[in-house]
Amino acid sequence: MRSFERGDLLAMDEQIIEKVIAYITELFRSDAGGHDVEHTLRVYRNALLIAEEEAAWRSADMRFWKTF
Repeated sequence: MRSFERGDLLAMDEQIIEKVIAYITELFRSDAGGHDVEHTLRVYRNALLIAEEEAAWRSADMRFWKTF
């Protein structure tokens, strides 16, 4: 499993992100349900935050266990 440093996930290729946003905008254009573009982007942003927190937690956890 790859360990992410803080900010790694935020440094994703902007061009890919723009293509994905364009795709989901078109995909949800006619969707009357609750999963619209804004919902998808909230999920994406939350996933980035969780991934960063997990990376920080794992890093701190590894430093702790290396002291023994």
